[in-house]
Amino acid sequence: MCGLRWRNVNLRTGELAIVRVRTLVDGRAVEKAPKTNAGRRVLPMDAALTAALTDFRALQAAEKRTAGEAYAANDYVLCDEIGAPYLPDKLRRAWHRLMREAGVRKIRPYDASRHAAGSYLARLGVSPAIIAAWLGHTDPSFTMKTYVHSRPEDLAAARDALAVRTTVEGSKSAISVQSEPLADSA
Repeated sequence: MCGLRWRNVNLRTGELAIVRVRTLVDGRAVEKAPKTNAGRRVLPMDAALTAALTDFRALQAAEKRTAGEAYAANDYVLCDEIGAPYLPDKLRRAWHRLMREAGVRKIRPYDASRHAAGSYLARLGVSPAIIAAWLGHTDPSFTMKTYVHSRPEDLAAARDALAVRTTVEGSKSAISVQSEPLADSA
């Protein structure tokens, strides 16, 4: 998120392009291309995110007018009120503070967002190939194994789906019953 620039956000079409990542290496911000070609992608935004980014861009424009020449013209989406890009550790500290306040286990924002998105999309029935593409992966089995997690209620939903199948099939049972008893193998 810290590497996202406005030139890679199309508010008219509701798309954002992931073309750069910004991370910390030895305490310094480093900007680079995503690790893989699959990591470089264009994602559609929903109406709520598009509206929020539109409002945020207007707020940044007002901050730029107020700051005048002191405003750093660097095009980052995530920056402070004078245009300086956020360092990834600032975002991580804010994330950890919110997690502490919420009383949940501490996890890196990068991992939390991937795990949450992968699991949520899977619960909605999105195919593993699409989930992998959304997260910037080429291997759906890696994505499903690493980032998609089931919950007890997911197992109950699977049970209910199987129960519907049995009901739809009417009196046919999903389990085949033999008409003769099994032979004694003793």
